[in-house]
Amino acid sequence: MHRVLQIPELREYIFHLINKRSAYASLAAVCRAFQDPALDALYGDVDDFCNLLKCMPGNLFSYQIYKPTLNMPMLFLKRNMTSGDWHTLSKYTSRVRSLQITWDLSETDTKPYALLEDTVCYALARCAFPGTMFPKLHTLRLIGPERAGVSMLQPFLLGERLRHLYISPCKVFVDDVYKHIPYLPYLSPLLETLVIDFSSNVETTPGQLSIELLKPTADMASVLCQMNNLQRIGSGPMSEWILAHLASLPKLSTLTLMVFKECGWLSSPSSVISVPKLTSLTLQAAEYETATLALRKLADSARRPDQLSDSPVLELRTVGLEVLWVLATGGSLSVFTSALASCTSPTHLQEIIISNRSPNGAMTIPPLQLLTPITYDDLRPLAAFSKLTRLSLSFVFIPFLPRDASKFFDLLPSWPLLEILEARPLHLDIATLVHILRALTKLSILSVDVIVSDTELEDLSQEETFKALPSNDRIRSMTFGERYEWSSLRRYEPLFQRLMPRARWFWSNIAVVSRTA
Repeated sequence: MHRVLQIPELREYIFHLINKRSAYASLAAVCRAFQDPALDALYGDVDDFCNLLKCMPGNLFSYQIYKPTLNMPMLFLKRNMTSGDWHTLSKYTSRVRSLQITWDLSETDTKPYALLEDTVCYALARCAFPGTMFPKLHTLRLIGPERAGVSMLQPFLLGERLRHLYISPCKVFVDDVYKHIPYLPYLSPLLETLVIDFSSNVETTPGQLSIELLKPTADMASVLCQMNNLQRIGSGPMSEWILAHLASLPKLSTLTLMVFKECGWLSSPSSVISVPKLTSLTLQAAEYETATLALRKLADSARRPDQLSDSPVLELRTVGLEVLWVLATGGSLSVFTSALASCTSPTHLQEIIISNRSPNGAMTIPPLQLLTPITYDDLRPLAAFSKLTRLSLSFVFIPFLPRDASKFFDLLPSWPLLEILEARPLHLDIATLVHILRALTKLSILSVDVIVSDTELEDLSQEETFKALPSNDRIRSMTFGERYEWSSLRRYEPLFQRLMPRARWFWSNIAVVSRTA
């Protein structure tokens, strides 16, 4: 081997440039000098934990089909793990920097090799290795774990270099999570991101049982109040005491907060809370009114004595609202958007993300009379934010501008800097799409449902009309609705190549790439 390749930093840089798993495996077998950096690169980012477990002896696990319709095997334990098994596993886990373990297939686009059966999780939770199994782990994502999956955290997964921990969705309650990680501040003292999404546990109409099990606990307070390096946090409802501690964290900038009417600091008119100085705030609530009350409460607590009662005091860059379920009794979105316009500084706000979700993944469409549609009046207060670069409005089942869709586009000149626009379910014709492209010249990502009639396509294909169409070469991502057949999209290809020549089109999970991209 040439002497220049004996420089470790140079070898690491070369392997960083390769970025091909098959090449890493080949390079690991070339020579000893290549083995460690090649294996570090090969096992550095693991998005399928079951795939990593294939390195274990063949008589340790068995695979059985979990759901024939998905052709998804499940990993079962055939025998108890020995000290030799732990040593073998540690040779691979010691190289992992980023790890994802999946239990819920609906929450990820990456299909795992297999799913972990509960006995495997509990076996790994009884970690017998004398040391940290993942000493280099930087980012950990658990997708849809239940009790067995959460039990793996403290003895098996956590390490002192961990910076980012995501559990989403978490299918157990607050108490079940925090009793498994009481030593998180000591095991992972450098943690910067702690996101535990409990929203999947909220019922269609949040009942007393859900609220009780989602309340902050002593274990939760003990963990959060000892982690002084946190920058991003989202872990369900929080008490006044926890919010006061978060306000003292010098690095905290991003907060996701679940709120219920029954929250003590929210339901008491006289309660005064401390508010962290944030750049990003996301509220999770079952109703618009509850989110509005929380926003106003946070703004009032942040307001100085010399500031007017109606002055926008929250200097947020990003605001998100995730409505866990909206029925007619939930009121209209305008109560929240109006509060947002009066509480948030328009010179700072750049991103607004509003969405709802179906209860517990339900696919049954509720009766339309139970749903409050999104109207022009709901969106009009957002015109106050002229610095917006992203506007995302995504709703499940709820009618979006059913009678006044054209009025929405009267608001577009209010957002000249907009780069990302998502509006669903909103159906546009080509004339409206052209209007959007002309009004929003900085647009780079567009997610809407475009409908093209045969008559409109024929008219636009006329030479003079076609030449007059705008062309936006900034847009790299365009999402279609699912109403089109593949053959229809091919017919429209010349038209969309003219309008968005560099766009990558997405339709029904299929990417259609423009030839000029």
